[in-house]
Amino acid sequence: MEQTPLYAAAFIPITTTYAAILALMMVALASWVILGRAQTGVSIGDDGQELLKRRTRAFGNFAEYVPMCVIIMFVIENASGQPVFLHALGITLIVGRLAHAFGIHPERPMAILRVAGAALTLLVLGGGALYALKLVLPGI
Repeated sequence: MEQTPLYAAAFIPITTTYAAILALMMVALASWVILGRAQTGVSIGDDGQELLKRRTRAFGNFAEYVPMCVIIMFVIENASGQPVFLHALGITLIVGRLAHAFGIHPERPMAILRVAGAALTLLVLGGGALYALKLVLPGI
């Protein structure tokens, strides 16, 4: 008699695609920090170096928000949410994260891009959370 697994792995191609793109963006941001450390000779912290402060914050901000956004996308896709909504979340998140990274750039900071990037990221997080709740609590 064949045993049934305790859980069935869901194939989630949309979330997987955006998670992979975002992971590559994270590699680029981490590499940017590492390059900054090599340029400044600072291996731990930022030693008051503006270049490192901005680069590490761009990476840190990405690491703080993107995982929960991807989790929300996974939940939505796993609950059979609308693919068009998932693509909208994924594209908005990528654009928001790019805008934030360019907006915090140490050599050419642009506050409007940083604010737009943060706003788009929060839109994905909040909008995704509300849609996920709607999927599991259809009466709301």
